[in-house]
Amino acid sequence: MEERLKKVEEAVLLTVAMLGEEAYPVRISEELREKTSKVLPVATVHSILMQFEGRGFVNSVIIKSGTGRSKRTKRIYSLSNYGREKNNIPYLRETLENLLQFYHASQNKIQHADL
Repeated sequence: MEERLKKVEEAVLLTVAMLGEEAYPVRISEELREKTSKVLPVATVHSILMQFEGRGFVNSVIIKSGTGRSKRTKRIYSLSNYGREKNNIPYLRETLENLLQFYHASQNKIQHADL
């Protein structure tokens, strides 16, 4: 039996694909909040990404950012070939677009009902 990802997992995976070199937990959390107005804690994003890496859906590399004393490291995630094939990215993109359309339509109905 093939496993299905939860909607939040699908959203994280698609966000990794969309952000490219900027796909690190804090940025993924911010992007999801901007796109969906829902808060997904960075710790939750990090946990999902670690699970995905263990399942072979994503790869990660550690990069150094900043200069001088403010040097920090970031773990940047990217979809693996297996993650792309296994999770059918066009399907995920369509799913996220449908969810966003539904969310915006419901927000408009709520705003008009308040008037």
